[in-house]
Amino acid sequence: MNERYIRILEALATFKFLTYEQLIRLGIGKYSSNLSKDFKFLTERTKPLASKVRKRYVTDTVKFFLTKHGKKYLIKNQNWREDEIKYVPQSNIDLKQIDHVISTIDCQIGLHIACQNSDVEVLFCDTYFDKVRDNQINKKLKSKTAFLFNQKESVIKVFLTAGKT
Repeated sequence: MNERYIRILEALATFKFLTYEQLIRLGIGKYSSNLSKDFKFLTERTKPLASKVRKRYVTDTVKFFLTKHGKKYLIKNQNWREDEIKYVPQSNIDLKQIDHVISTIDCQIGLHIACQNSDVEVLFCDTYFDKVRDNQINKKLKSKTAFLFNQKESVIKVFLTAGKT
């Protein structure tokens, strides 16, 4: 397993779903054709570590996610904790919402890149499409959203000024 395969799996564990363009933005690859070869290795195995989201339309962008085998690999071989991994079983993927989720991940990636460029460490990050039980009494699902940073500087300021020099 080479370093780029591991970086791809770790990115999928961090963001839940990713496209070639998002992986390029994260600096994992430079060209989608090279990433396509990487995903061929990760998806066409007896126990695939990643998989494609089924397309609704022919023109849909290819989207990838971590499989249960990829999750197990990260826990066993890369010392990830299970609660750190954003994993969703394929049967739970909402095809009607996937494009919206991918757009939200674009914003999250932008925020992570802005923080890296400004030397702001992201300590914790959940997205609104990560669900948790509201509480023990009413059992309703609610969005799980939080960004905690170790700097006192405004995160919005960091995000909006990223790339301006």
